[in-house]
Amino acid sequence: MAEATGPRHPDSSVRGARRRRDQRLLKRFGSEILEETLKVYQYQARDDVDS
Repeated sequence: MAEATGPRHPDSSVRGARRRRDQRLLKRFGSEILEETLKVYQYQARDDVDS
């Protein structure tokens, strides 16, 4: 955990860990997550148009 030692960027190590976890998950269920994410974005875009 060398990147978590200094106070310079307090959230950079958290962001990096999240990105690595996301990449691991994407390798495992990439297409399923992409389809679900696209559905969510489409619903959000539709709500934005309605409002």
